[in-house]
Amino acid sequence: WKQAIALLQELLEVKNLELDVVPFAAAINACTNGQEWLPALLILSEVNSVQVEVNVITYNSAISACEKSGEWQKAFDLLHAMPKQQLQEDV
Repeated sequence: WKQAIALLQELLEVKNLELDVVPFAAAINACTNGQEWLPALLILSEVNSVQVEVNVITYNSAISACEKSGEWQKAFDLLHAMPKQQLQEDV
């Protein structure tokens, strides 16, 4: 997960590079596999700050990172935040 975050940081530093949600989702998924909920949530907030449109898959990955780390309240909070992003829960 640390390598995925480092690669994402490198991509963010490249000028004039338009990113979509894919590298963010990949980094969040790596955090999920490493049971690292906090970095996953930080990446999710970074998506919004660089004006990349999030999707259900990205949110589900972040929710899964929280669940695998035992952070049920954080997972629940994310689930309830999805409609504010115009996303439909698919659980």
